[in-house]
Amino acid sequence: MAEPDNPNNNKNREHKEETDFPGKDLNPYGTPPPIQPTYPPTLPPSEPGRTYTGVRRFHTKKNSLLAAVLSLIIPGLGQFYIGSIYEGLGFLVAWAVGWFLFFFGAFINNGFIVIGGMIITFIFTISAAAFAYQRSQEYNNSIITTGEPPKWAVTY
Repeated sequence: MAEPDNPNNNKNREHKEETDFPGKDLNPYGTPPPIQPTYPPTLPPSEPGRTYTGVRRFHTKKNSLLAAVLSLIIPGLGQFYIGSIYEGLGFLVAWAVGWFLFFFGAFINNGFIVIGGMIITFIFTISAAAFAYQRSQEYNNSIITTGEPPKWAVTY
């Protein structure tokens, strides 16, 4: 006589290993377990010219020629580009004073003030371009050596 199927009978129960059935990674509700974060977080791969700072902010090297050309167009613009805000404001104000003297001298018909305004405007335009080029080189050297911009640079 054959034995009836009894769930408590160990002879009739098939034992399967955990690796034998699909969905072994699922919890009792049928969903996968949550992914646990890894600590510390892994760093993303670095690209040439960019440095990882820990807060997912990359500092990119600045183009020195672009900084100089921007300052030739409007003195102070190249300084703004590299993050030297106060130096850029100084050059911009001095350039504006030169243009003011130029137009004021022309308005009152005084040639000395016109020439003074032209000289001030020319000197500050050339020096702003030279300083923008020099500061961008300093910025890039700081990025290469320390991975951070210089202390004077305002970054966003």
